[in-house]
Amino acid sequence: MLKKITIIIIAFIAFIVYSNAQYFPDLSGKKYENLNYYDYKNAFENWAKDKDLSKVKGWKWYQRFLWQNENQVNADGSFPELRQSAKSYEEMMQLSKSKKERLQAQSGWVPLGPYTPGKSYDTISCHGNGRINCVAFHPTNPDVMWVGAPNGGVWKTDNSGKTWRPLTDNLPTISISDIAVDPKNGDILYIALGDFDTMGWIQNGNAMGVFKSTDAGETWNPTGLSYTSSTFNFSYIRKIIIHPENSNNLVAAGSRGIWKSTDAGETWKYILDTLLICDLKQNPKEPNILYAATRWFYNIFSTSGVIKSTDFGETWNRLNTGIPPTTLVTRTAVAVSPVNPNNVFALAVRASGNGF
Repeated sequence: MLKKITIIIIAFIAFIVYSNAQYFPDLSGKKYENLNYYDYKNAFENWAKDKDLSKVKGWKWYQRFLWQNENQVNADGSFPELRQSAKSYEEMMQLSKSKKERLQAQSGWVPLGPYTPGKSYDTISCHGNGRINCVAFHPTNPDVMWVGAPNGGVWKTDNSGKTWRPLTDNLPTISISDIAVDPKNGDILYIALGDFDTMGWIQNGNAMGVFKSTDAGETWNPTGLSYTSSTFNFSYIRKIIIHPENSNNLVAAGSRGIWKSTDAGETWKYILDTLLICDLKQNPKEPNILYAATRWFYNIFSTSGVIKSTDFGETWNRLNTGIPPTTLVTRTAVAVSPVNPNNVFALAVRASGNGF
């Protein structure tokens, strides 16, 4: 009985070996080290030509092997050595670096960093440094600039972006919407504390008004337009503009309208209180001319469009832009051509769906 069982087991094993053997193309007669890609491919095609592959199992791994190596082998079908692959990789990286440098030279843009992103707080989120809301430049020293982040505060570089350091870690919020630098004195800065883009999502959670520095950002103090001001009412300030000919004159615009100061931020006059301003631009050749983009906000207040001032913010008139004032359009942005300031552009965002 035991002998009979042994014979059956041996026969079964032989059947399995034979069955599996038919799934492997015949490569006998050649040494393994001499086989190339086309040997494997031709052997598979010869093996498969008289078979219905839908009824045969065990061959797909072989086909994957052919597919994976099709574009990696040498022209004669030989498989590249590891050293050759490493050399090709180094050559590719060098070409990529050269292309990157060439494109940067052509475009005039170079990355300034930081290059090492922080660790993601979970396994799903992408690594990244977050967005930047604003960039400001020193009026006379091109190596000095400041950037403002919605959740990272103000950062400064003194060497054209090679290194950066934070300046606002001790402020009540590190959300920054705008930075304005005095065009006559690079030590005087104004910042808008609060991320304008969170308006409606975070109810006044980080809006603290306009702060001022007189030492290039090393220390900060609140201005008359801040959490201590009754007219400010925890508004989100989106933009700050300093008059280039008289640095005492400032205009700030945000979620509750427009304010103006004539004493370098000590006191502010409330100009408009019924419009939500999401952008503010100045005519580069006639600084008294300002354009403000207004926003309709879900039936709460304000209308979309563009308004204009010719007396640095004292009075405003709505322009006939053709932008729908309510419902269809929410956010609007405005730009003034530096070459021909008579050319003013507005970009409007649809209230629902995607597109402009």
